[in-house]
Amino acid sequence: MTIPENMMHEIREHAEVVYPEECCGLVLGKTGSPGELTRVRRCKNAQDQFHKLDPHTFPRTNRNAYFIAPKDLLAVERECREQKERVRVIYHSHPDVGAYFSDEDQRCAVVDGEPLHPEVDYLVVSVKDGKAGESVWFEWDSASKSFK
Repeated sequence: MTIPENMMHEIREHAEVVYPEECCGLVLGKTGSPGELTRVRRCKNAQDQFHKLDPHTFPRTNRNAYFIAPKDLLAVERECREQKERVRVIYHSHPDVGAYFSDEDQRCAVVDGEPLHPEVDYLVVSVKDGKAGESVWFEWDSASKSFK
C-alpha cells in the first residue's frame, strides 16, 4: 500500500505544526477495498494528559511519546461506521530523531505477541528542527512477532 502524496503532505504538515512534540493520527480507507485510502484523520496526542494523571504508568511526555486521545478514537469509530471506512495506518512523528519503530512503539503496538490492531500498518515521520524529513513504513512480521 502506498499513501498518496497529498496525504503524505498532510501528515508531514501535521508533524511540523505540533513540533517539538509528537503528532499522531490515522489514515483511513474504504472497507472492502484494501488499497483505497480515503483520508488522513489528525488526532490529539493525549500523552501529557495521561502523564500528569499517572506518571508511573505514563513516564513519557508528548515530546517523546504519543497516546491517541480516547475522545478522538471514539469519534473515528463513529465516522468509520458512517462512512464505511476503517483504519489502515497509524502514524506519528519522532521529533529530532530518525524515523524508526522504537521499543516504546513496539510495546504499545503489540499485546501478548500479536498486533493490537491487526491489519493496520504504522508510519513514522522524522521531524528535525521543525522540518519533516524521512518517513518509514512498518508492517507486522508474523515470523519475528514484530513490526518491520
